[in-house]
Amino acid sequence: MVRAAVGFEPICARGYGYTVTLCDGVVTIERGRIVASMYGFARTEISVGSIVDVSPGKATVFTNGLFCLSVRTLDGDTDSASESRKSPYCAIYTKKQEKDFRRLYDAVESMLPVNPLPVAYDQTPESLYMRQLVSKA
Repeated sequence: MVRAAVGFEPICARGYGYTVTLCDGVVTIERGRIVASMYGFARTEISVGSIVDVSPGKATVFTNGLFCLSVRTLDGDTDSASESRKSPYCAIYTKKQEKDFRRLYDAVESMLPVNPLPVAYDQTPESLYMRQLVSKA
């Protein structure tokens, strides 16, 4: 089993406009310029201690895979990222990239806490998608 806790080698997976890294107990999702413009920010950092669940999705020749983290929010709820590709806690990948994301999934899953703490900073309300929803209401 691969672990990337404090002092271990970082685990990195490059997706479709995304780079996801697990290093020192923190998952970092970095977005390329075009993808970042769709979200409103280029980087999201999540402590593994705030992750409730991780789902690897499934990539095929015809559809992209979706690597999603569900996190505990400040109000105690769980942001179920798997519901939206527009969540700041998701990354899209192709069939060719699936092996790296599976390795990352295994490492994150092995580190999941029993009682997750709230994320230090929730970017969901700041995402371009959420701002557009609020402006329409």
